[in-house]
Amino acid sequence: MSEEYKVDCPAPSEAAAPQVKFEKKRDIFRFKGPAQDMAINLEHVYKIVREEKKITFQPVGAIGDKPTSDFVEFETVEAATNAQEQILNTWASELIQQ
Repeated sequence: MSEEYKVDCPAPSEAAAPQVKFEKKRDIFRFKGPAQDMAINLEHVYKIVREEKKITFQPVGAIGDKPTSDFVEFETVEAATNAQEQILNTWASELIQQ
């Protein structure tokens, strides 16, 4: 084989790019539902309310003339209570770090 057809191929260690680790920028909770899935970004929530099996999230933009909210309904009160604890712990830890 002549030199003009020689292919320059990097060694496997050079070809594999190192994986970059990103810092977590936001806390998003995902919920799977029978009709549709939903995700809540806690950065945009100013109020969280639990009533029985239902957790309601009010976004910051809901203050004023057009109050809007999203809710998640769980199968049991216990499941809603456990989810609320996890959400509040994450939400509170974000507020404390800032």
